[in-house]
Amino acid sequence: MDRQKKLAAAIAVRDMILNATLTQMVCVAARLGIADLLKDGAKTSEELARLTDADAGSLYRLLRGLASVGVFAETEGWKFEVTAMADCLRSDSEFSMKAYAVWGGSECWWRSWGNAYEAVKTGKSVFKSTLGMEIFEYFGQHPEMADIFNTFMNERIVPIAKAVCGAYDFSRAKKVVDIGGGGGLMLATILQMNPHLQGVVQDLPSVIASEGHIIEKMGVSERCKLVGLSFFDDVSAGGDIYILSAIIHDWDDESCIKILRNCHKKIHDSGKLLLIESVIEKGNKPQFGKLTDLNMMVLAGGKERTAEEFRELLLAGGFEMERVIATATDMGIVESVRKSKR
Repeated sequence: MDRQKKLAAAIAVRDMILNATLTQMVCVAARLGIADLLKDGAKTSEELARLTDADAGSLYRLLRGLASVGVFAETEGWKFEVTAMADCLRSDSEFSMKAYAVWGGSECWWRSWGNAYEAVKTGKSVFKSTLGMEIFEYFGQHPEMADIFNTFMNERIVPIAKAVCGAYDFSRAKKVVDIGGGGGLMLATILQMNPHLQGVVQDLPSVIASEGHIIEKMGVSERCKLVGLSFFDDVSAGGDIYILSAIIHDWDDESCIKILRNCHKKIHDSGKLLLIESVIEKGNKPQFGKLTDLNMMVLAGGKERTAEEFRELLLAGGFEMERVIATATDMGIVESVRKSKR
């Protein structure tokens, strides 16, 4: 390798290291709501500082730094305006990443990632050893972070649900059961795009109580039932299709098998189980799931899986994998059918 290539590689590694700084910069801009303040036109850093109760000089330096990587643009007179990237930090953007930015720069995130060395050495999540409790227990005691996390998840759900509908034929189904479906945004989107379907959303009673209004807001409450129940205890009966969206990657194999076996008990003999997950591909090809897999390792103790790992997990849970269907997003559809009762 010649010296020029070595220098370019060193610069690339340097930029990777600085990405941790960039995460915090984007997080601060999101928390201050800068993109929302600029949606009607450019403003000076002084104006933005007054509106956000921030130090004008420090805010200018932050925005200048973000403008250098395409998040915001500086114009004449120390003014800043939104770019396509900055638009993603608006609360009302179609592809909003605002909550994700706040979550990705949160204390529980960066403190846990500060102990990533321990996670790699031990093979265990370090969230508990860092924060004193598991991640979902932490959310229970820090509702403000739970709200941010749920908002971030909801930001992702609608485009994924639309992509699922674009890739999968729901025409022969009558009822879809979304297990661990939160307030029902995923299923409500599917019901909107498939008017013949009935649906059931199942999640913890506390989640249903706080987010169940989504179904009514989206105009599908007459076709959708809400059930407050842990998927570790049981799942709702009567579905032609059962969906587990971004659920399996949260858990270790043993916990996943328990969830799958509960689904196996209730799904029709001719029913389908759809896992909406990132399916890891072999080789060096860049893939978003290969990075989110590290978040699962550090924060939650779960993992992203390859198609073969899904096949083995489903077999242990009583299902046979039929195919993996690509969607227009980074998420795939792992379709399986129920094996006969044992």
